[in-house]
Amino acid sequence: MEPVLCNSGCILPEDGYLARVRELCDRHGVLLIFDEIITGFRLALGGAQQRYGVAADIATFGKAVAGGLPLSVVAGREEIMEMTFTGGVAFGGTFNGNPVSLAAARATLEELSADGGAALAHANRLGRLLMEQIQALGRSRGIPLLVTGMGTAFSVHFTRRERLVEYRDILDDDGELLARFLRLALQRGVYALPDGRFYVSVVHSEKEVDQTLDALGRVFDDLAGAPLT
Repeated sequence: MEPVLCNSGCILPEDGYLARVRELCDRHGVLLIFDEIITGFRLALGGAQQRYGVAADIATFGKAVAGGLPLSVVAGREEIMEMTFTGGVAFGGTFNGNPVSLAAARATLEELSADGGAALAHANRLGRLLMEQIQALGRSRGIPLLVTGMGTAFSVHFTRRERLVEYRDILDDDGELLARFLRLALQRGVYALPDGRFYVSVVHSEKEVDQTLDALGRVFDDLAGAPLT
């Protein structure tokens, strides 16, 4: 499971939800596996597990872990990972332990963890500011907009819902309005994923935030001048 539904609208878990999942897995003897490909080294240095205080038995990481170089990671409890050597669990690949990617990962994680994780805190702070201001820009023009997620990864939803709890909630999003928003944003120099997702990295600054908000303010002006569904 994704501890934060980054691939389904950037929806944060309800309070206590992940802890309850942990309890259910323990009760039934099931391994809890977290997909931290996006949340790992974006949400916090220790990913969603650190942020929500819930330890998974196995976790997968990627993308941010090597700062752009190709690398993915499978991590887990020692007795589980040891099975790949002594327990008959097969594991293979053609790019395992690549020294260049591993060197990049080491450098990336050293930078992210420096000064108590100051770089990542900076990125999340800027991202939260973007989230708040983008939502405010849209709503000030009468556009039904909800922005959800975490500072470093968030999504815009053209919806009249005031909160999103699960992935089914995004089925109410206005896909046509989102497509118009994305096209206009791209014309203004702002690129987002086709599902309306934005990413903020540690190299972004207040300058990029201001540029983005200025461009999106013009986008919302254009949208407000056209018929809304």
